[in-house]
Amino acid sequence: MSINKISYYSDTLKKITNVTIIIPETSNTVSDTFPVLWLLHGLGGDNSVWLRRTSIEEYADKYQIAVIMPDAQRSFYTDMSFGGDYWTYITQELYTKIYSTFPLSPLRENNFICGASMGGYGALKWALTYPEKFSAVAALSPVLDLRDFETRELLSKKEFAGIFHGKDLEKGPLVISWLIKQYNLTSSSKLSVLTASGTKDFLLNQNQAFSSIFQNKFKRNYTWMKTEGAHDWNLWRPQLKKVMEWLPVKETNVEN
Repeated sequence: MSINKISYYSDTLKKITNVTIIIPETSNTVSDTFPVLWLLHGLGGDNSVWLRRTSIEEYADKYQIAVIMPDAQRSFYTDMSFGGDYWTYITQELYTKIYSTFPLSPLRENNFICGASMGGYGALKWALTYPEKFSAVAALSPVLDLRDFETRELLSKKEFAGIFHGKDLEKGPLVISWLIKQYNLTSSSKLSVLTASGTKDFLLNQNQAFSSIFQNKFKRNYTWMKTEGAHDWNLWRPQLKKVMEWLPVKETNVEN
């Protein structure tokens, strides 16, 4: 198992940024490249939080899957109105750099994305915007309605404006409901979608309401998961385990 903690200068962000990458120790028996899981952090996290708060290292070894964990600060995985272009950085610059550096499968069927809270929003936005990139997306307690989230004042008005000032939050590429409607679900872009929330999660109503929207769009390829818990790691840790079981990757018997 190789855990690579990389700091480098981003041409997009114009600053040093960080990314954590897990590469399984053994080579894939079928190919010399690994399937890939992009794992996106929430509002208060960074590129190290999944490694610190969950068993993702164990899962990477168990399923022989590479895990990419970028740092998006508090950007909502967006090209901010007054701040860094984190959407362009992650989906273009970092994506290109990672796949040209590490032994990762470029095939859509071997690429998956997951996130929690703000990261759930980012994961859904990426998977729905670029159907050629991912075959499965899982979002744990995702922010699905930005206008509703704004009223909860988890971001100050100044910080929210720093991200979204002048942007259309009713329709368009920042709006999850709009992206779902626009997604062209063809045989070559079938997307498996899982969304999850907790019984005491403050975003439960958002997620439960959107579950019918996802169901209507993705039919049998959609999974809705509601489990006991609030909007925290006590909820997301066991949910991540279920996500790993849900992803189309095989468990392997790897000796440490």
